Amino acid sequence: ARREFTGRPPRAHGRLGRTSPPGMPLDYGKWAKLVREDEEEDGTPGDALGSDAVVEKEWSDMTPEERQGAIQRAEEEDRYIERRQRELDEYLSGIDQDVKNSDESWMYDVDLGSYEDFTIKRTWRLVKPRGADFFKACDYVSAEQQWLGGLVLVQKVGLNWPTSSELFVQLKCNLAQLYIKLERWAEARRVASAALEVDGTCEKALYRRALARIHFAEWEEARRDLEKLVAAHPKNGEGKRRLAEVCDALKRPSHSSRRKGAVTDPEQAPSRNLEMSNAIEDLNPEGTLRKIAVLAHGIDQLDGEARRWSWPWGRQEWLGASRQKAVVSVHIVVRSVGGEELFNTRRRLVLPETPQERDELRIRMMEVAELDDRAGKLARTPEDFVPREALQPLRWRYGDPCVYAGFDLAARSMRLGERALFEIDQPLLEPSVCDFYRKDGGAARVAGLPDFKHHIEERKLNLLAEELPEWELDLENKTQRTVRAELELGALDLFEDLSPGRTGEYLVRVADAGRGGRKLVKGTKVEANFVIAGALNGMALYRVERAVWTIGNEGKEAYVNRHGERTVWIPSCIGQVFRDACRILPLLYEGTRLEARMQSGPAPMELNPKLARTLSAKRAWNHRPPVAISIDILGVLDD
Repeated sequence: ARREFTGRPPRAHGRLGRTSPPGMPLDYGKWAKLVREDEEEDGTPGDALGSDAVVEKEWSDMTPEERQGAIQRAEEEDRYIERRQRELDEYLSGIDQDVKNSDESWMYDVDLGSYEDFTIKRTWRLVKPRGADFFKACDYVSAEQQWLGGLVLVQKVGLNWPTSSELFVQLKCNLAQLYIKLERWAEARRVASAALEVDGTCEKALYRRALARIHFAEWEEARRDLEKLVAAHPKNGEGKRRLAEVCDALKRPSHSSRRKGAVTDPEQAPSRNLEMSNAIEDLNPEGTLRKIAVLAHGIDQLDGEARRWSWPWGRQEWLGASRQKAVVSVHIVVRSVGGEELFNTRRRLVLPETPQERDELRIRMMEVAELDDRAGKLARTPEDFVPREALQPLRWRYGDPCVYAGFDLAARSMRLGERALFEIDQPLLEPSVCDFYRKDGGAARVAGLPDFKHHIEERKLNLLAEELPEWELDLENKTQRTVRAELELGALDLFEDLSPGRTGEYLVRVADAGRGGRKLVKGTKVEANFVIAGALNGMALYRVERAVWTIGNEGKEAYVNRHGERTVWIPSCIGQVFRDACRILPLLYEGTRLEARMQSGPAPMELNPKLARTLSAKRAWNHRPPVAISIDILGVLDD
């Protein structure tokens, strides 16, 4: 059977160094003369073929037909060996060329001290051309992998790096062409739109999105794209031809029916340059919040005690002085229009904090990237080099002034368990909460809300600020108007509103009344865990485990039921939550779990006076951020 090429020439047999062609028997007859020559030279039996070799016929004993067959077999052997040698030479020359390119061709001007420069130039010179080669060879899967990997690398660096935005647009346009080739029209429209959000006059992106819109019979949208294409690139003859076809199609009666209430004529739109939104639903009259897609459908009808959350679950009275208020738990992933991740409640990358650690990580990433290139592996991202930390979802009450209005309105439109994609404009982000946090003297970031003013992740922006002077950082050109947020509504809980006037500023919930046994009353000695955390992101501000104290004696020090532990401070708010929970459900037992939410939480001096001494007097006594309190009563102890 034929042996596959293994990267080395076939092993030689005998003095002629030949092997038989695949599938052909060895011709022992032609070795008879060599056997006789060996015997004449040393007087011993020759062993040209080994001790077990058998000589079938001498050349002189062969018929003309047998001699012709032997000659043909020998020639075939020669051709086989030559072909295998050519394959080997081509294989080795390919390796030499790859090594030459990897070592010299693309790294001649790379700043080895900058991961960003290394990544962008590597994507320009290796990843993007490699995808083009796969595309020309009709290997569309490999081409898509290369270009998608390149986009991931560009998004990790950010679009503010020189030439990265141009590279981003070109990779998106390449993907659009690939998806058109594969007739994946929805994806072609999506990636072309992403390219146009960065470069609104890109010739390829306008043309390819118009082709996708023509496929979906979106004639008005296709006409606007083509008109913009012809205006920006008047020499594009194909664009003019397509525009004429679309205009002819619009004149036909069969294309006159459209969505009710849609503005189809650009002259009738509020702005001549306004691009019609592809949102499936505008969630507010101003158009600053748009629901783009439903990625996973939620549950319409629930059973049992959860029936109250059947769709539609929202109640208008929750925005007023109702006795109960709903609290939502939502996972959120926010990206810029360019695709860079700005915020994620599911996980967080644990990035190096010191400059030395960042330099070590950068060197290690460049070394691995160079080895991957030589091995022909796909490009890696920074996420492959740093650990991940699981996070909790954001939690807020229905109509909460502490959270961005865009998040709250988006969650109200979702079913329980639904995952959907939204576009949120700046007026519904930080401007919607700045008045609330200004009263407290704090900022939204202290409560766990990110800053979406710029299209770069906040942590990355802080790192750039350390390494670049202000004029090179150029913050003015990094601002953004819109973000894209993926929300998943995971849970809905009802809290009792115990605030004066039922304004929702103080909520309490008995999550578990205990497992029976001894009751919890004032004067009971208990062992418990409690956490006072940020109201939105659940980041612990003060955490104590296995503390022992007497109910009603909070606001003092207590001991911890653990060997070697020192005393801890029991804040007064812990006792307040317990007393108010007894108003909701008088009978509480060991094993009880209580939750509370305070719009104006305890000051640092009330949480832990020892730790608050390191703060300024104003902050130690006056800073009262929104908090969430959780108390788990582990057991009742005997005095």
